[in-house]
Amino acid sequence: MKSRIVKVVGYIMAIFLIVMIISQIVIKFNVSYKEETALPYSTSRTVAFQAVFIRNEQVIDKNMSGVLSFAVSNGSKVAKNSVVAQAYSSQQDINYQTQAKELEKKISSLKDAQALVGADNSQLDSFNKQISEKHLIYMDYIQKKDFSSASDVKNELYSLYIKRDIIKGEINNYNDKIQQVEQELSRIKSLISKSAVPVTSDSPGYFSSCVDGLEGELSKGNLNSITADRVKEIVQNPPSAISGKVGKLIDDYEWYAVAVVDSSAFAQYHQGAVLSLRSDIDGITIKALLEKKTDLNDGTSLIFFSNDVLNENFASNRVVQFKLIQGDYSGIRITRDALRQNENNEYGVYVRVGTQIFFRKIDIMYWEEEYVVVENSVEDGYVSAYDNYIVKGKDLYDGKVIKS
Repeated sequence: MKSRIVKVVGYIMAIFLIVMIISQIVIKFNVSYKEETALPYSTSRTVAFQAVFIRNEQVIDKNMSGVLSFAVSNGSKVAKNSVVAQAYSSQQDINYQTQAKELEKKISSLKDAQALVGADNSQLDSFNKQISEKHLIYMDYIQKKDFSSASDVKNELYSLYIKRDIIKGEINNYNDKIQQVEQELSRIKSLISKSAVPVTSDSPGYFSSCVDGLEGELSKGNLNSITADRVKEIVQNPPSAISGKVGKLIDDYEWYAVAVVDSSAFAQYHQGAVLSLRSDIDGITIKALLEKKTDLNDGTSLIFFSNDVLNENFASNRVVQFKLIQGDYSGIRITRDALRQNENNEYGVYVRVGTQIFFRKIDIMYWEEEYVVVENSVEDGYVSAYDNYIVKGKDLYDGKVIKS
């Protein structure tokens, strides 16, 4: 009985040893490697902060009943007595008016296309090229969620398509289509319950529909009385638009902004310096003049800066997040998990060349949490763009043969 037990235990131990040996062989000769490609890459070193706009603004103080439909976009320049909005009796009337405008654009496009009847097809390539270009612009606006601009480009595309169909001879005329759209336009207009009441501006300026109640306090004349505590309060609780107001007029496209910032981030900048700032609202980069910087002795500073770019997004907001661009970097991107050091403590990665790997040095320009940006070198022994490098793998060394 004992001998049988001993034999069984012996068999089990033998099987266990065989499995262990095989597994070690598999691990040794079947190591998996994860590769990535060194791609060209550009980035910026930035510091984010919230800023409060300071402008001379005059509220359009008119008591209007009904629902407003704005005739101009925020940031648009208007003259005195310009129509800035139309007051309708209901939101439904505004919807009908919007539909009517779209139908009027459609009729205009159809009539323009109709004028091309009988033209030869020599313009066909030009129309195809314009359609391709406009389609890319349209998709770009959609991706940026700029639906207003996307709608304008969509109308332009419609006009190009119907003109191309005329040129190709696929359509003889648009008479029936024009008549059909005109009938629909008459029907929509008949549904509008009451004529709109125009709202005009009292003076020239740059229009904004956003009245927040801080127009008097945050004026250029009060620059010297604005405190850091007040700035923090506004940033923490940004003002909401006051309902029932038509809008306001900004007297000039030049504006000031104030912010409480990290002193260390702005240590190298002094009065008169030009700041490269990127707006988080729309991604545009502006050059702003640092007007004043005051150290608050708590690791922060109060800064005032100015600029003359007044677009729709700036005119629509009181508080905007900017990023101070401290440096721009262009090179190639390398995943940090791939970094190794050689015997001279130089950073690099293992690059696959055919079925072998070799250590290639890198000159790191910028560190991020998950990657580094390195110079795209053409020197021997350095990583170049489109090299395939090892991110994950064991027992890496120069000349090692790996499975491709």
